[in-house]
Amino acid sequence: VCYTIAIEEMSRVCATTGAIISAHGTLGAWPIYAFGTPEQKEKWLRPALEGEKYAAFCLTEPAGGSDMTSNKTTAVQDGDEWVINGEKCFITNGGEADIVCVFASTDPTAGTKGISAFMVPTSTPGFSVTKYEDKSGFRTLSTCSLKFDNVRVPAANLVGGEAGLGKGFGFAMKTLDKSRACVGALAVGIAR
Repeated sequence: VCYTIAIEEMSRVCATTGAIISAHGTLGAWPIYAFGTPEQKEKWLRPALEGEKYAAFCLTEPAGGSDMTSNKTTAVQDGDEWVINGEKCFITNGGEADIVCVFASTDPTAGTKGISAFMVPTSTPGFSVTKYEDKSGFRTLSTCSLKFDNVRVPAANLVGGEAGLGKGFGFAMKTLDKSRACVGALAVGIAR
């Protein structure tokens, strides 16, 4: 409740500020809070909450939109690493984030049960921002497209550890549920 009120109050004065903070907290950092291992929380959540790291949520794709069953981004295990390939679009804060939570297919034959989530530091080789959207509103809120070209992350970056394999669809849906209250708070703040 406190967080939602804070987003509303910020949005009353500057909707972009409310949206930036909401996207960081209820999208980028929330999957780590809700589903991360204790080690992942220490490594990524603590710095995100203390303002040292900035997080983004990477779900939407050019061909499939937010329909995760149509997404083409893949993650293939290679020894102690996962290799991520694909593109995401309309990613809020994506160009400024230090870490991104990326949803990728780890088993294309399993439908929604073959999607997993990974924490990817944006300094990882193969990660790039390919386009910034030229919007008519919320212009100071960065929205961009991202590319993952053979991005290698340690197996420890699988959200939830081994227990999180194939649970990315549920992680994404629960994260989006949590973020909806902030979307409402943004709207109320703007209206005020």
